[in-house]
Amino acid sequence: LFAMASPSLFSQRVGFFNSETIRQKFQEAEQAEQRIQTIVDEWKREIKAMQEQINKLEYEIKKNRLIWSDEERQKNESDLQKLIKKKSDYATERFQPGGEFDKTVKQIQQPVEAKIYAAVQKVSAEEGFDIVLDQSIQPLAYANFKYDLTVKVLKELGVDVKKMEDELKEKIDKDPRNQQDKKKNPRRVRRR
Repeated sequence: LFAMASPSLFSQRVGFFNSETIRQKFQEAEQAEQRIQTIVDEWKREIKAMQEQINKLEYEIKKNRLIWSDEERQKNESDLQKLIKKKSDYATERFQPGGEFDKTVKQIQQPVEAKIYAAVQKVSAEEGFDIVLDQSIQPLAYANFKYDLTVKVLKELGVDVKKMEDELKEKIDKDPRNQQDKKKNPRRVRRR
């Protein structure tokens, strides 16, 4: 019975897409990246301002170390240590794993990622794919471009993909495996 079963019953249709390309072309993803970058730039400005205060106080301590009394010197050195700790704590709080940066990225990117993966699922179901891989996460040694869903997903997201469709069609036409399929399976007309 198994010998008579068609091999197509056991085969699975595998496709792929490139989430990095989708994020670059999808305007909402680009806007989310800009929002994140704006927040990060503000944090970096604050850290830089703290560093400038530290540098200024260090300069003052070096310049006036002979003029100041022991109390003044100790007070300024104590202030310097507090500023250094404040800057370090601020940077750690913002940029450590699981810190403010990770929370902000998750909060801003999550709705965009949900839209992208919903579009991937819809296109995959419509096209009849059983497995779909993300090429930007797991590089593929070889993939026939006729199984690339990136353009279709972008189209589902409302992105103008005319130029990308033309490029994809050209890649598909140039692939030797696609040319072999045309040669091996010429249309045959059945006659009775």
